[in-house]
Amino acid sequence: MKHLFTVAAIAAFLFITTTSNANIYRVGYSGPKKNNVDFTDLNDAVNACSTNPNKPDTIFLFPGTWSADYDRKIVTIGYGYYVDTATLGTGANNGLQNIIGNLSVTIQLGEAVQGCVFEGVDGLKLQCYYYPTDNITIKRCKCYIDFRNTVQSNWKILQSEINLQASFGAQLDQMLISNCIITDFVTDLSTSQSATIVNNIFTGNWYDPSFVFKNNVFLLDYDGELTSTSTYEYNVFVGKIAGGINGSHNKINQNKDAIFTGYSSQKKLSNDARWQLKKPNSPAIGSGENGIDCGIYAAGSLYPYRLSGIPAVPSFYLLEAPSSTTGTGPVYQITFSVKSNN
Repeated sequence: MKHLFTVAAIAAFLFITTTSNANIYRVGYSGPKKNNVDFTDLNDAVNACSTNPNKPDTIFLFPGTWSADYDRKIVTIGYGYYVDTATLGTGANNGLQNIIGNLSVTIQLGEAVQGCVFEGVDGLKLQCYYYPTDNITIKRCKCYIDFRNTVQSNWKILQSEINLQASFGAQLDQMLISNCIITDFVTDLSTSQSATIVNNIFTGNWYDPSFVFKNNVFLLDYDGELTSTSTYEYNVFVGKIAGGINGSHNKINQNKDAIFTGYSSQKKLSNDARWQLKKPNSPAIGSGENGIDCGIYAAGSLYPYRLSGIPAVPSFYLLEAPSSTTGTGPVYQITFSVKSNN
């Protein structure tokens, strides 16, 4: 008898068996339901979660459209993105996930929310409109982040595909953005901000108040001068820069088709596999600080990118067990395979 376990299912098992006094809740799970575990509304699952920040509960999201207001520390886990080959065809990555279906999640972060973790969530929209938040981690998500009016401190955005908008005086303080595909990056230039932005790929526009940019690849022209209070070191620019750059060791006007395995022509690559560097002569290879590569996949970088944002929890992907046994003793031969997903 063979079974294929989803990442989310086995992750729930691991958390349940290894985390004391923490609960696991599922939203939109299509299998047999369990009382006090399964919910059809995300807000109901949030209300069931503990308010103790030292022992946050976990919510696993399954396909569907969900929205909620978060007013406490919660770990939220999805099943990755670019995994539905039926919808995306060659744009998806085959064989990484057993769950298929679209996921759309809108979260409003409320007052005094700190320490929330979002991992492996597709279609994530985070709204930070009214309250300052601290120590939020976004890892391996495909997300739109909308900051307005408030100060957001010590965020980590890692190994994700993001569209980030900060407006109406929103301030980013001590933010780290690492190994991400950045489709748009618009920040309010009127406020004092600080962020370290390292080993990313910028496919859309960006603005640069008081940030440190290292080991990134920028694909568009920049109409102004990069001589603000930001610093640019060891970056690769495809487009032209109208003025000077505040920094050194940058490469300008590089051939975009020479950098990646699939830029102008995506070929048979997924929407995120196309950003792997073209070997052996990509101008981004070895061009980063201390000789590491620029871009999201760089070995030796802080958080090398992982295909499809599969969450970093172990998963059983194969189990072989007999449906019956013979003999007098309770002896069963079981074979299983485990993937770490780190």
